Amino acid sequence: CYMKMMEERDEKIKISLASALGEISNILGKEITERDLLGFVNVFSTSTKEVQIKILGILPTIIKNMGNEDKSKPFLENIKMMIGSNEKWRKRLEYSKIIGRYHHAYADETIYKRVFPIALSLCFDGTSKVRLKAAKNISQMVLQLVSSEKVEYQEKSWKIAKSFAKSINYNYRQSFILMCTDVFLNEEVYKKYFAECLLKLAYDKVINVRISLAKFIYKLVKKNKYEWIKKDETIRKIATVLRKDVTLTEVSKLIEGFKEIEDLESEPLINVNDEFDDNMTFLSKEFAITKNVPLNSKHSKNKN
Repeated sequence: CYMKMMEERDEKIKISLASALGEISNILGKEITERDLLGFVNVFSTSTKEVQIKILGILPTIIKNMGNEDKSKPFLENIKMMIGSNEKWRKRLEYSKIIGRYHHAYADETIYKRVFPIALSLCFDGTSKVRLKAAKNISQMVLQLVSSEKVEYQEKSWKIAKSFAKSINYNYRQSFILMCTDVFLNEEVYKKYFAECLLKLAYDKVINVRISLAKFIYKLVKKNKYEWIKKDETIRKIATVLRKDVTLTEVSKLIEGFKEIEDLESEPLINVNDEFDDNMTFLSKEFAITKNVPLNSKHSKNKN
């Protein structure tokens, strides 16, 4: 039936067929996916732009079902279409939603060398909606790499993530907050790498960063997805600092949302003298990403 419908030329039907391919793969399993479905992927990949975008979103499911990296590596060429194109920002926004789905679709080495650079390039998009959506959606990919069994990928991926937290550009410090969305899935990784950076952002000189952090913590607690977060020492410290932030009165509703988090008796004493001074040069050297990256931009230490 599916093969018969593939003869249809109507784009809307092709989009529906492409959308269904992931579920069909889940039902049929590895052997039939490899034998019968890969041909459909190739057909959709050479179809109209809308169909191509749809199959890009389904590919991670198919790749994970295959479990054969050698056979799925050719699809990396499909993924590359997400960058280097002159697409309008709404198309790039679609790419930023899709790219995060590729976490664990490939081994850590392939993700770091082939997929992560594409994801990061979207985090530097000139349009804020694209940039922020990409930062949020690659959170599990960041978690995969930071918790990799290979120390090299742990260290390098954390160095890149930390460069966002310490960037001289406050927009990328906001992006770092969103990159933490799924790191709470691994409490140990969160505490080892991300907790301290999040706390320091509670003292950020830029109000937009502090508001972003307040919204992030509020949504995190509201979801009740991670019960332990409400008692986490760092989250309690962040809540204590933000509650006393008089400039956050405009978002008092968010502060009220912190009521489920136990307050500290006094504001935490931490070293917040670290300047936001990262020009993100390591990232540019590692992946040759320079567009919209701070690099050696001049900045005032008093106006971060």
